[in-house]
Amino acid sequence: MPTFLSLPEKASSLASSANMLLLAMLAVGFFIVIWLALLAIEAMLSSEEPKEKPPTDQDRRVPVWWSLAAALVILAFFLWSSVLYLNSLKVPENAENVISVTKHWVWKFQHAPDGQGEIDELHVAVGQPVRLIMTSQDTTHSLFVPSLMQQQDILPGKFTVMWFEVNKPGEYPFYTSRYSGTGYTKMAGKIIALSSEDYQAWLSGKPIAKPGEEGGGAPPPAGGAVAEGEQLFSQLGCGGCHGDQDSPVAPTLHDIYGRDVKLADGSTVTVDDAYLHESIVDPHAKLVEGYGPVMPDTYADQLTEDQIQALVAYIKSLSGVMPEGGGEGGGAAAPAPGTAMELSPEAMAVFTANGCNSCHGDKLQGMIGPNLAGLQADYVKQVVRQGVEGTAMTAYGPDKISDEDLEVLAQGIQSLAFAATGMQVNPTVAQHLQEAKQAFNGGDMDGTKAALEAALKACGQPGGQVTLKTMIRKAEEGDADYLKTRFDVLMPGEGGEEGGQEAAPAATEAPEPTPTATPQAPEPEPTPTAAAEAPAGEGDPAAGEKAFMDNGCHACHGDQDTPVAPTLHGIYGKEIKLADGSTVTVDDAYLHESIVDPHAKLAEGYGPVMPPTYTNLDPQVILDIIAYIRSLQ
Repeated sequence: MPTFLSLPEKASSLASSANMLLLAMLAVGFFIVIWLALLAIEAMLSSEEPKEKPPTDQDRRVPVWWSLAAALVILAFFLWSSVLYLNSLKVPENAENVISVTKHWVWKFQHAPDGQGEIDELHVAVGQPVRLIMTSQDTTHSLFVPSLMQQQDILPGKFTVMWFEVNKPGEYPFYTSRYSGTGYTKMAGKIIALSSEDYQAWLSGKPIAKPGEEGGGAPPPAGGAVAEGEQLFSQLGCGGCHGDQDSPVAPTLHDIYGRDVKLADGSTVTVDDAYLHESIVDPHAKLVEGYGPVMPDTYADQLTEDQIQALVAYIKSLSGVMPEGGGEGGGAAAPAPGTAMELSPEAMAVFTANGCNSCHGDKLQGMIGPNLAGLQADYVKQVVRQGVEGTAMTAYGPDKISDEDLEVLAQGIQSLAFAATGMQVNPTVAQHLQEAKQAFNGGDMDGTKAALEAALKACGQPGGQVTLKTMIRKAEEGDADYLKTRFDVLMPGEGGEEGGQEAAPAATEAPEPTPTATPQAPEPEPTPTAAAEAPAGEGDPAAGEKAFMDNGCHACHGDQDTPVAPTLHGIYGKEIKLADGSTVTVDDAYLHESIVDPHAKLAEGYGPVMPPTYTNLDPQVILDIIAYIRSLQ
């Protein structure tokens, strides 16, 4: 309970020192006030008439001594506060980096390098220094944490830094201390300090006890999925944006189930279980009209499927819809191979939770990795467990994807029809595929390969190109079983460019929440080849700018250097210093290597933040990006 002269609870060593300084200043000020009051009282009670007499030497020395004493006190406070201020600027080397992007009226935090995202809450470990790297998307804001005795302005277009180290578990509120509009009082949140064990559990998505309570990792509360979902809803801070009514940040979730809502692209969608599930694991896929991509897209990695289903059950309960029988999971039989027009919710949950969609697309149509529709379940499981030599698809064991989840995913991929992926096949490609199938049925592998190569030249879709490259490689290897499966999936209707085998593997891995892919692209050629040599050819700066934005490069490489990455403006042709002390000239070869193997030659002062997955980009796209960087002069 606050008492007279009490200050906010001290939660860091810096706050303790700052509190001592404030109390010392208050004590000195109180002493001066009392002393002046006594002098005034003495003067008022004195009955003697003031007598004029010449001042003595002693009278002249009194003001000098008092002035000197006051100057020393002021100097002492100045030095004391200066030491505190300078200490607040020295960031420890072992500090954990957290990126904060602020806007009306929300605080967004992203833990680096793991990429855990939060809104209006910041989880930290007790005793672990944390460096906040902050910027604003609209206007000037200011972060004020009373319990840490720290405040830092946040400016649009620039990065400011504040560090702290919480020394005991608890929840500590923070506010904005700068007027930034009529809703600025809503910009409040809290820092949640956990023990190291609970913090690691939180990072992995496990349930934890609130600070100050016993038993972190306790089982879900009694009351079934709805009660568990309500606890998760509160624990994850969902209520900070989704309140009882619509807000400028997010819509309310009350009475929304079963309704048709309008999306940002002008279409409408019915709020059902599938939509709620997708909005949790991929919140930016179908944005509601009037709202931006504020919700972090990290819950697919942070939550288990059971937890996602519990959240869905709780959201449904806000519309009066309660679970009928209990459970998640049903035992419905999987559709026949190649007939399903969408992945089952369970399979899609595994697919998105492991980041497979970043390479293979939300509809499994293929992007960096091939189209996956119709691949045989046994083949999918084999590729996932063993990986594919010579490609970016490595093996993933049961510690990364359980046997049960792999079975669900493999069966879902096998059941998916090629038409469900939405991939279009132009007539020329279709003709060459038909020729390839005829050659294959006739036992002519060379003819099959030649027809597939002709189809590849006529194919303009990245997913189709990767799939055709995989089929060509399989023809070279003489893998008749794989090719038969591919042709069976492609040819029954009108066939087309579709996924390749290694696709499935992608579904296994859950990479970091970095701008692009997971380590799962099964293409034959874009393997981690030597990055030192830039491919021949010219790039298109306009296409490169689009690729630069689409792959999220601009999020780190802005108009000026940041603590995360250097700017690329005006860098071409310059000589820069590397982390190992050597220097390199920024030319096409260096830029190419930095895209496909970004950790090979790190610029001085920067860590291995950029994901090493861009080796799977089409070579022409890489040339376009290089051309765009050259244009930034």
